Amino acid sequence: LLQYRQLPKSITIATGKEGGRYKDIVEALGDKIGAEYGIEVIYKPSPGSQANIEFIQKGEADFAFFQPNVIKDNSNFSNVRMVANVFPEVILTHVRKDLGHDPFIGELEERKNTTIAVGEKGSGAAVNSEAILNHFDDGSMIGNRVTKSYDELISGFNSGTIDAAIVTTEENASI
Repeated sequence: LLQYRQLPKSITIATGKEGGRYKDIVEALGDKIGAEYGIEVIYKPSPGSQANIEFIQKGEADFAFFQPNVIKDNSNFSNVRMVANVFPEVILTHVRKDLGHDPFIGELEERKNTTIAVGEKGSGAAVNSEAILNHFDDGSMIGNRVTKSYDELISGFNSGTIDAAIVTTEENASI
């Protein structure tokens, strides 16, 4: 019996956003694959988990990281296979220091005027943020939910245009 197996000439790996752990780990993995096997690695920019799953499903990426909770209740991803948990992620809520009220359990009138960043569209952070916020009072607690990148979060806190942010990441991420 003879078996011949040829490695692909290239692979496409979906990244995460700048400052997050997905991007750092994916680039290190891609560099290793390229150096050791001579395979061209194409990086497909991505805001995170939700977009990564869709890239795999549509055949636009061969490999990607994603949070398992983003796919668990959705059977529309027949082409996606989870290989293993790579690292645990944590959800951190940041609140502007001078906000003056609790965005989760403060008075309703105060909460209505709160602007909270829920993560970038297509990210696992956005999925997690909605689940957390809906837990408190079925989505009516925050007057203005906005999607922001990591850089926009920092500038939003500095300018006072963002009152709170929910960030899902690995604890050692540079953000």
